[in-house]
Amino acid sequence: NAPLVATGYSLGGYASNNLVRRMPDRVIGFVNMRGNVSGGTGNLSAAARRVPGVFLASSSDGAAKPVDVQRSFDGWRRQAPVAFGVEWVAGHTPSPQD
Repeated sequence: NAPLVATGYSLGGYASNNLVRRMPDRVIGFVNMRGNVSGGTGNLSAAARRVPGVFLASSSDGAAKPVDVQRSFDGWRRQAPVAFGVEWVAGHTPSPQD
């Protein structure tokens, strides 16, 4: 029952968001790296709205386009304490320094 910080890359980013939705009392924060959360966020539970998170996009991503990641962020931002960042000149595949 230890608290979790959920981090995920691509589909794992989507999974980190789902973990917040399903187990908000266990998650103390999440990071969605280059993951697109299709279909918006819907309404988050009161517990999920207290979980802070970060959405990270990459400027040249063809799989999780930055505008789609930002759209997902915008849905969460209306309900929860989240931040958005962009890694410039990067695609979907992690660079060697990631």
